[in-house]
Amino acid sequence: MKAHLTMALLLTLPLPHLQGKEHPAAAYSTLVIEYAGRTDRPVFPIIITSSEKEGDWYREHLFTDVARTFTRVNVVQTSTMSNIARISLLRNGLERPTAPPDHPKAPTVRFVGGAGQRYADTILEAQTAMTVLGAIEEHVADYPDLLNDLSQIDRYLGVYLLGKGSQRTYDSSCCNQAMTLRTLVSGTERAYSKRASGYNRADVLSATARSFSKPA
Repeated sequence: MKAHLTMALLLTLPLPHLQGKEHPAAAYSTLVIEYAGRTDRPVFPIIITSSEKEGDWYREHLFTDVARTFTRVNVVQTSTMSNIARISLLRNGLERPTAPPDHPKAPTVRFVGGAGQRYADTILEAQTAMTVLGAIEEHVADYPDLLNDLSQIDRYLGVYLLGKGSQRTYDSSCCNQAMTLRTLVSGTERAYSKRASGYNRADVLSATARSFSKPA
C-alpha cells in the first residue's frame, strides 16, 4: 500500500510548463489523459495519438522519469483521432483551458490536446470526465489495451460517484459495486438510446449512482 501511495504521489505531480503551450488547432492529433484522485493502485497517464513520434514527444516532455516509464503511447488511426477530437464536451473544455486545483477534494481528469508541440489542457470533474471517457471508448473499441486503460480511470470515477453523498468507505467492495454500476449504466444507456435521444450518459450515471448510494 505504501508503494502504491508513493507511486500515486509521483504520478500526480503538476505537469511541467512547456514553452510551446498555446491553443492548438481544433483538429489535434494527440490526447493525453491523466487521472488525479484516490486509488488503491497506480493509475498511469494515457496517450492517444495518430503519430507515434508526436506521442513520444508528449511522453518525454509532460512526465517525470517514473511516470514516463509506465506511460504507453497508443497509436490509433487518423480517422479515430479525428472522431475523438470532435467530442463536444472535450472540445469545449480544451477551448477554455483551466489550471489544476492545488488540492482537489474530488477526483479529476486532465485532458491535454495537442497538435505538433502546441497544446491546450483542461481539467474536468468526475461526472463530466466519465462522460468524455465513455465517448472516447466508443471510438477505440478496436484497441483493447487502450480500452482497458480507459476503463481503469472510469472505474475510479464510478467509485467516487457511487459513494458521493453516502458514508461508505473507499474499499475493494465499493470498487466491485462500481463495476456493477458500470454494467448497469451500459445496459441502461442502450435501453434509453432506443427510446429517446434526450438522455445522456451523465444523466443515466447520476440516476443509477443515486440508487446505489442509499444507506443499506
